[in-house]
Amino acid sequence: MENNILNEEEGKQLETIMHEIHTSLNSIISTMGDISRLDLTRKEVQNQAKEKILDVANYAESIRMYLNYWQLSNSSDYFKNAPKRPIDLWWLFTHPNAYFLNLMRKKKIEYNTEKSENIIPSINGYPILNAIVNILLDNAVKYSPVGGEILCQFETTRFDLIINLENDGPYLSEDEIETITNHGNRGRNAIISETNGHGYGLNLLEEIIYNHGGELQIESLYSSKVNGIPYGKFICHITLPRSN
Repeated sequence: MENNILNEEEGKQLETIMHEIHTSLNSIISTMGDISRLDLTRKEVQNQAKEKILDVANYAESIRMYLNYWQLSNSSDYFKNAPKRPIDLWWLFTHPNAYFLNLMRKKKIEYNTEKSENIIPSINGYPILNAIVNILLDNAVKYSPVGGEILCQFETTRFDLIINLENDGPYLSEDEIETITNHGNRGRNAIISETNGHGYGLNLLEEIIYNHGGELQIESLYSSKVNGIPYGKFICHITLPRSN
């Protein structure tokens, strides 16, 4: 941002994020109201209350994520002065936070990670890597059907760290793949599936990766229909330069 004035694209992005934050806040208020009306003297109701408390924690985590997205994409000095701390990228993917674990549990999604033998223990770029993990998992969990699978693979070359994240998702045609990372763009089948989304996650992912010397490639391989909607293997292929 220059002079703290938002351009049209930034304004739309902020409007989208504020909508999501207000939705999450309303959900927190509603859930807390439900909890206040429960008879906590009964054991079965206590268990129900624990589930609702976890829902509140998940809503709060989603608000934190939206605020992080905005900070990363619009901080005037972020890409120039991002903190550089060593961080274990493998650990971030193999230990998803409670928000993602709960979503995966609810949708009965199987989550697997694989790494090559020569994976490096850490690279620089925090909180860049944390943002990449959050966006990738958020997108994968959101669009995976119930009972789906998410697979994350790592490998390294002499100069690069390579991440491949694959999940089942609404099929994208070749022309859609060319524009899917544009701000506000969503695939036709994703819209038909009525999955909530606004089309800014992959746009921000691409921005973060490109601004740190990396590359993002997306594939969609048709496999079958789910509830009459074409689905396929959605693959995000990311290359990040090694900094050690």
